[in-house]
Amino acid sequence: MHLSRFSEDPDGDGNDNDLEFLVGLNPKNPSSRFAVRLEAVEGHPTHRKILFTAVPSIFGTPRPAVAIQYRTSLTEGDWQPLIQAFINQASPEWWAIDTDAGGPTKFYRVQFTDP
Repeated sequence: MHLSRFSEDPDGDGNDNDLEFLVGLNPKNPSSRFAVRLEAVEGHPTHRKILFTAVPSIFGTPRPAVAIQYRTSLTEGDWQPLIQAFINQASPEWWAIDTDAGGPTKFYRVQFTDP
C-alpha cells in the first residue's frame, strides 16, 4: 500500500494532496481540481470577476475561510486583501468582483485557512 504525501499529486491534476484535502476535493480524481480564472464584467471596464472552484462542505465539516488577495508584481511586494470583494458562495463556482481593476496589472490568489 502506498500512502501519498501532502506535497504529492497522485492524480496529476496540478493540485497537491494538501490543497485538495483542505478544500475538500478528491486527490485520486483528476477532474476534482481547484481552478481560478478571471473575466471582464460587462459594462464595467474597471471591474474584474475572479471565479474559482467552490469548496464543498464534507460530512457537515466547516468549509475553510476564503480570502482573495492581490499584488501588482508577481514576484515582489506583500499580498494585499481585496477588501471590496464580496465572495458569492451561492453557486457551483464561487466568485468575487474587484471593482478597482482598471489601474496597474494585478495578480490574484485565493487563500484558504482552516475554519
